[in-house]
Amino acid sequence: REKAEKASLAPESSDVDECPAGEKPTLTAADIARIKEIMGEGPSFRSRMQQQLEQLEKRKVFKRCTVRVLLPDRAVLQLSFAPHKTLRFVREQVQQ
Repeated sequence: REKAEKASLAPESSDVDECPAGEKPTLTAADIARIKEIMGEGPSFRSRMQQQLEQLEKRKVFKRCTVRVLLPDRAVLQLSFAPHKTLRFVREQVQQ
């Protein structure tokens, strides 16, 4: 039974020329042109880190962050911070 399954998986007629033992197959210019035509301008494979780096380069960089707080007496308190400041720091500044 296993031999029958293996035989059915093997191609009946091979389009690929078999290379003699020890030799590497070579591609002709026509083969390369056909492969390029099939591949087209499809997506190129990149590493995840490279994709993340490209996304970071495209993002806007903010130099200041502005926070406005409406106080109970209807006054507006506006504070500017660097974007890397923590929320704890912002709360401390508002409480002062």
